[in-house]
Amino acid sequence: MTMERREGPKSSALYHAACHGRSSARSPNLPRGRRGLGLVEVMIAVTILLLAVVPMVELFATAGRQTRQTSNYGLSIALEEKVAEELRLASWENVYALDELERSSDLGVAKPVTGGRSRFFEAIEDEQPPLGRLQPGIDPAIEQGCRPLFDELKTFEFRLDGRQRGAPGGGTVLDLTLRTRWLDFQGRQHDLVLQTAVGRFGPPPDDELPGDRGSLDQRIREVLYPDRTGRTLAQVVEEVGGELSTVRLLGDVVVVAEHLVGTASSVELTVGRLREQAATAGNPGEAALLTVALARKLEGLVVCQISSMARLAPVLAVLATTFSPSQLGRPPVPLSSYQWAVMVSAWLPSTFASRLGEAQKEYARVCEGALGKALPPRVRTRALLKLLELCKLQVLTCGPHDPVYVSRLAQYLRETHQDRNPNFAALAEAEMLMATTFDHLAATYRAQNRSKAWSAYLAAVLPSVPRLLGGRQE
Repeated sequence: MTMERREGPKSSALYHAACHGRSSARSPNLPRGRRGLGLVEVMIAVTILLLAVVPMVELFATAGRQTRQTSNYGLSIALEEKVAEELRLASWENVYALDELERSSDLGVAKPVTGGRSRFFEAIEDEQPPLGRLQPGIDPAIEQGCRPLFDELKTFEFRLDGRQRGAPGGGTVLDLTLRTRWLDFQGRQHDLVLQTAVGRFGPPPDDELPGDRGSLDQRIREVLYPDRTGRTLAQVVEEVGGELSTVRLLGDVVVVAEHLVGTASSVELTVGRLREQAATAGNPGEAALLTVALARKLEGLVVCQISSMARLAPVLAVLATTFSPSQLGRPPVPLSSYQWAVMVSAWLPSTFASRLGEAQKEYARVCEGALGKALPPRVRTRALLKLLELCKLQVLTCGPHDPVYVSRLAQYLRETHQDRNPNFAALAEAEMLMATTFDHLAATYRAQNRSKAWSAYLAAVLPSVPRLLGGRQE
């Protein structure tokens, strides 16, 4: 039986591939006249893609670095503002806060923010009772357990520098420079500086007589020699054969007495008006602020009187040993032209003690009871500081000369603010230590010129008044 072999058409694609070793078949899905992508085309496409993507990747990386840098600057600003606000508050509530800062080892030295090594960052979380204030050594600092905050601040250092200068209206100001330094993720160093100023609390500035020597001489001529117009005091004294130095000394007593009487009259009128307004105030808050204004007016009169004592003490000391009515010239100057001024000077210590007691009473009244509760906290704090200063002035001048009163007031302030205001409690503690003895209180008093003026005035006024009023001719 013969098998018959059949062959397919030799023109088929399979036959053509087997004979020639390559396929010329066309995919049924590709249209005629179109071919695939070559290697060169793919490489060009990838290059174009990279040229578009690489800048975008770099942009994202730069944005990340800028965000990190902005975050570091934000942290630095937050740290510096925290310290600046704490110093402003401390200087307001504790008159010795800046003194303690200047004596500490933190001024002028850069210290790490973490680990509680800087006094300004010893505690950051209020976790332990009594709640409401941070307690170094009890509440936690920025330690390694405080992640991620520790990781953010581990390269940060803080430095505080201060420079003292006089204030235009009296007192002193401490100019502070707060500097934060840190390293970024590339190890580069950055700095941020904040400038601020903190005022030092102190007694009110001394009251000064208006006018220069020329205007004072003119007023002395008008009082002692009213009929001799159109000439200077020196010319008048030469005409009458007097001694210019003695005339000026006595004239200064007259001018200071006029200033005292004028100031006292103005203060009495203002205090009377404020008392009426406080009595008819519509609410306790308004009455409390009016009472504070009243107390400040009385305190201003006290300052005027003690400043006048400081001005008159050396004048009266000279007049007590050298004055004679003949030194005023011929004809004799009428005793009535300066007698009243001598009497004002004689009564000045007693009027000072009276006004000082009134000022203390008003400050004490506004710090307690309904008036004290109605005051804003900072105003009440300042009123308490004023009361404490006036109490010390009383002990060191008109008496009683027993510092136990100051010590008890400071103890009361410490007990009432121990768990509420650490700055005020620290102030009270310092005041208690200063008031242990009279000598210690006198040595630490911030306005020693006033306590010295009191003793110098008493030593001068007692012998000078009889001599000035005696009218003896020599």
